[in-house]
Amino acid sequence: MKYSKISITFAILICSTFMQLVYGQCKTTWNRILASNGTCICEDGYYDTGANPCSACSNNCLTCVTAAANCLSCDSSKHLTLSSSTCVCMDGYVRVLGVCQSCHYTCLTCSNTTSNGCLTCDSSIRTMIGTKCICLNGTYDNSTAQLC
Repeated sequence: MKYSKISITFAILICSTFMQLVYGQCKTTWNRILASNGTCICEDGYYDTGANPCSACSNNCLTCVTAAANCLSCDSSKHLTLSSSTCVCMDGYVRVLGVCQSCHYTCLTCSNTTSNGCLTCDSSIRTMIGTKCICLNGTYDNSTAQLC
């Protein structure tokens, strides 16, 4: 029986990817997709452990590599941003029970969601007194419009 170069190459590709690629398709149960170079790679939200299937990234990571919490990107719809391979709440948000919640409107950044949990203020309209951001002299806090 004669084998063509194409069938041998295809057989090698199948073996080299631990049966990830079958008839030009990646096994979706292994959380893999076909890359443009013909190899099976982990889908977004999963990382390659060297075994099958790919393992899930942590809930905070949109994409990750080598470990579940070693993030490459974060889900901005959850108000997360990347900081040293970790997803943290964006400025103006604080993590409460694992979810990024808005800071009090007077705070630029905060440690909690109350008016006395401010870490920084918008210095163009407010000044920091303890852990509160109060309006600059000559202005008043309009809580309805949420500005000074």
